[in-house]
Amino acid sequence: MPQYKKKHVKKHIISNKKPKTVKKVERKSDDIEMGAKKPKKIKPQKRENMNVVKGNKLQRIRKTRITLAALVAVVLAITLLSLLLPVGIMENVNNLFAMAGKGGYPIELYGSQTLNAVSSGNYYYVLTDTNVNIRSNNGKEIFNVSHGYTKPVLKTTSTRALVFDQGGKGLFIANLREKVIEREFENTILNAAISRCGTYAVAYNADNYASVVSVYNKKDKLLYEWYSADETVNNIAVSPNGKKIAVSTVTASGGKLVSKLYVFGYDSANPLYTLDLGENLVYNVEGGIHSGFSVVTASGFKYITWSKYKISEYSTDLQLTTFKASSKGMVAVSTLAGNKSDNKIAVFNARGKKLSEFSFNGIISDIQISRNHIYCMSDSRVSIYSKDGELLRDAECDFSAVRLSVLSAYSVAVIKNDEISRLEIKK
Repeated sequence: MPQYKKKHVKKHIISNKKPKTVKKVERKSDDIEMGAKKPKKIKPQKRENMNVVKGNKLQRIRKTRITLAALVAVVLAITLLSLLLPVGIMENVNNLFAMAGKGGYPIELYGSQTLNAVSSGNYYYVLTDTNVNIRSNNGKEIFNVSHGYTKPVLKTTSTRALVFDQGGKGLFIANLREKVIEREFENTILNAAISRCGTYAVAYNADNYASVVSVYNKKDKLLYEWYSADETVNNIAVSPNGKKIAVSTVTASGGKLVSKLYVFGYDSANPLYTLDLGENLVYNVEGGIHSGFSVVTASGFKYITWSKYKISEYSTDLQLTTFKASSKGMVAVSTLAGNKSDNKIAVFNARGKKLSEFSFNGIISDIQISRNHIYCMSDSRVSIYSKDGELLRDAECDFSAVRLSVLSAYSVAVIKNDEISRLEIKK
């Protein structure tokens, strides 16, 4: 039989001893107790030559604004110069250089007869039967050219001058240095005009038509043509901006001569404005007057605006014999029929409003409105009047004088057929 032995099993005796205590680790609080010492502040170290670097955004914005302002200023300057100097900046600069220099009086004239003289600020034109002479107010010869025309006519603006052969075929335009345009037409020229921007218009005869009007820009490029089948063009004017023309015509109707006035744009043969003048034949259409033009007849004139065609009218019981216009205004001389010494002088502002009217005794050979004064040449005297008709000064001049040009407030160029002299008009 198997033997069974008793196994020895270790018995664990549970004692009543207390377990060993585990020492607790005290955690220090991060909070600073009141009354405790404050931690020492760490002083920042000083850095020598420390630069603060800012972003480039503000600088870029500032540069952009300056650039834009400069561009705007350039655009405004170009716009202003294009208005003040419509034929071109370089041409006007050349004109200024051409006027530089000294001159003197008296001056010998080319030709045998003085036909016209026109003041233009710091210089003036003298048209003779052979030449066009441009002189500065101090007497210097700026430009002199022979025209060779049988019946020369001078038209001027503040920028250029146009000379044409009325009844002939030749025409040229000049600045203060040279001829800039020269043309020879196939048919005879009736009349011509030029604006301050250089645009010019020519009326001439044509086959199968009573007359034709051609308009050219300052570079001599054709802009517009108008053909008149029955009416003959006798006067023409161009608006200061060169965008319109005013044309007067004459035709026979019922055994009488009648006149009409037309204003044309360049996009149609139909007129923008028409005025029937009846038997009042138009002697002249003056276009370089402020914002309008004047239509001159024997009985007076009408000042008509280029835009809305508003009319200011002046009429006289005498015969209107002389009409002069400038940027300062207009002056009209009316004479009693049969007595050229009995005159009335009417003064108007640049918009056609009458300022004064006064009598003048003597045969008037020339009259100009300039520097807010009226300069009148009669026989052997030059008289200066205010716009109100008050005699300010007068002085004797050569009996053979035929024209005058204003040099300063109280001095004029006295122009004869062969010579120009300077006259100081003392009080």
